Amino acid sequence: MPQEAEKPVILVRSLHLDLEVKSLTVHTTDESTTRFTIAPQGVIFEHLPGASDRGSSTPQASPAQQPESAAAERERAITMTGKLKSKPREGRPDSANHPTAWGRFAAHEETPEGVSRAHLYLATFHGETRAIALRLGIGTQLEVKGFPRPAQQQGKLDGFSVVDIVRIGEPPPQRST
Repeated sequence: MPQEAEKPVILVRSLHLDLEVKSLTVHTTDESTTRFTIAPQGVIFEHLPGASDRGSSTPQASPAQQPESAAAERERAITMTGKLKSKPREGRPDSANHPTAWGRFAAHEETPEGVSRAHLYLATFHGETRAIALRLGIGTQLEVKGFPRPAQQQGKLDGFSVVDIVRIGEPPPQRST
């Protein structure tokens, strides 16, 4: 009976526990990365390709040397407070073919001078935030966590990818006519 070739031992090189995002990222000696994230629907497992997954034998830069690693991208999530300026409606599927919702969202932002002003975004609601957003009405106050996206064309609204709804305020009372 032929003997199986010994598989190389892959060791854990580092662990990164992010308490804010509730994730554990594992970096291994074969340059692959795995992330476990606690979400309302359960634990999300992500395998982030490394050098061994691409078939490359050239060493990759360590996560500390990579300017835009996936972990750094996730840590840049910001929290904004504002109001819905339109009723959220069904959107197009995201890049992973998951359903989304979208609506106009006016967020309070501070200028470098410390002045608060409203910034109108086209908010895209991802994951469990989609179902919540579809039940909300115009004028509902929200505190959301996500990622801003600059507009790709002049005259278009900047985008904001909502990944968590921190707090929902009361919508304004309906006026009778």
